[in-house]
Amino acid sequence: MHILTTDIYEGAYLLSQGMQLEKLWLNGKNGKRSVVFEFIGPQVELLRKDYQKGRASANVTKLKQSITELKDRMFSLLRTAETERRENHGYQFFNI
Repeated sequence: MHILTTDIYEGAYLLSQGMQLEKLWLNGKNGKRSVVFEFIGPQVELLRKDYQKGRASANVTKLKQSITELKDRMFSLLRTAETERRENHGYQFFNI
């Protein structure tokens, strides 16, 4: 089972419950971009339903660690994408 989410708090909850972050990527162009997290695990859909219905509970320390981990990975991805964008679309000079 797998799910996709752009909600970092939902992702942190899933991670804190032992679900595996399979991958993450950037979605969107021209201004509004978001990071998509893909989680896998045997209970990922059940945990998502609990989160969405307000029935989720978690160890606060694990939840905080999961938020930090997702933020670190998300900002690393964003920095890499920005560096690639600058290298590929830098200033070009033309002789007139």
